[in-house]
Amino acid sequence: METQETETETKTKKTPVKREPKRLKPDGDAAGSDVTPPAAETGSGVTVTKEQLTKFQSALFAIFEEKHVQQIPIDEVRTSVTAKTKFGDAEIMACIEQMSNDNKIMLASDILYLI
Repeated sequence: METQETETETKTKKTPVKREPKRLKPDGDAAGSDVTPPAAETGSGVTVTKEQLTKFQSALFAIFEEKHVQQIPIDEVRTSVTAKTKFGDAEIMACIEQMSNDNKIMLASDILYLI
């Protein structure tokens, strides 16, 4: 009976496996790594380039900073961004969709939230 106990103990004792910690992807702000592809097609079918997205982000973050808020009605965003960038509604919505996918903003009930 001792051989069975020893055999069972041997089977249950395993050597611990060293695991490397998971590395998180860079935020996309670091040089050399882009979270957004050079041209991303959104669900709306409109394609926005990396340059357009960067221009939109700058204009949008400027609005949040000017107003010192973290939520803005989408109509206000459209008006302000169109004045600064000359983007159309489809391009604005494509940029918003891309930024939402990147977890930078959230659109809910016609309010744009900064995350």
